Amino acid sequence: METDLELAQRAALTGATEALRHFAVIADLPQERKKDGSVVTMADRAVEDTIRAVLTAARPADAILGEEHGETASGGNGRRWIIDPIDGTALFVRGDNRWLVLIALEVDGEVTVGVQVVPAQGLAWWAERGRGAFRARALFNAAAPASPAGPAVPASAVPAAAAALLAPSVPSSASGADPLTPAVSLAPFTPSSVSADSHSSSPGVPPGGWGGVGAAERLVDVERIHVAAARDGVAGSRLGVVPLDWGREVAEPLLGVAAEQPWPVHPPLLVAQGDLDVAVQTSGQIWDFAASSVIIPEAGGVYRGLNGQERPGTGAFVFASSPQLLDESLRLLRGENVDMPV
Repeated sequence: METDLELAQRAALTGATEALRHFAVIADLPQERKKDGSVVTMADRAVEDTIRAVLTAARPADAILGEEHGETASGGNGRRWIIDPIDGTALFVRGDNRWLVLIALEVDGEVTVGVQVVPAQGLAWWAERGRGAFRARALFNAAAPASPAGPAVPASAVPAAAAALLAPSVPSSASGADPLTPAVSLAPFTPSSVSADSHSSSPGVPPGGWGGVGAAERLVDVERIHVAAARDGVAGSRLGVVPLDWGREVAEPLLGVAAEQPWPVHPPLLVAQGDLDVAVQTSGQIWDFAASSVIIPEAGGVYRGLNGQERPGTGAFVFASSPQLLDESLRLLRGENVDMPV
């Protein structure tokens, strides 16, 4: 039987393929505004529909909460899937390749599985409670058939194997540069060799990569990830702030002491793999944070809401590589006194 993690991966990759169909023709995709002013497109709804179909077919008794279609009731088994079909729709409609597909599983109030895919870069991250955090290349079938929701993706639009974490990046707030202008790329993705705790035994990834015979998508070059070694304090720490162009005032106290970095992919993921020390997501809902809430701890990191909440929910959240950095960051953001080195 397919495990929960394997199901989450399959659903996320299937949804990612649907999203890429729309991303290939983004210039022709109509946009709407929700009541809160955020952008939504038919792609968001189509991707959520696709993911829901996969999950419902495999786990019909489970509840599903999605950003676009709300929550469907379950059989009272304490299990709920949480979906953000396109996290970063504002990036998606601009043609920026940093948007994500997010899926998490919550069991009796605790998130146990989280998967995040960056389809346009061909990259994926995931974790299962108690089994570590991982990343891999996500391969998509360029010959996938068209769906009723959109056209087929041309081969040139599908990241068959992303060679590096290359994407437009947000510059330091002091630079004044356009935050959508490519600025800096991180080190290339260089998976470790296959080992006992890497590809061959990575949770949810059978030897040879994820996916059965004839699968349109699969995960390859899997490696375990871990946060960076602990720093002495938040001063000079590597910081990522998301979103790009609004809500940054929440992070201003940290921006004054930390070293803001460009981010080729979602900043909490960069904390998880050791490329950032602290990440601030200045606002969001449970579907924005659920997957990260298991990936970050399984990579050795910590997180907490600005209001003190220790489970994913509404508001601003901080992710850090150590408890000390998290505590100092939260105190600064709340306007509390923090001793800084002279």
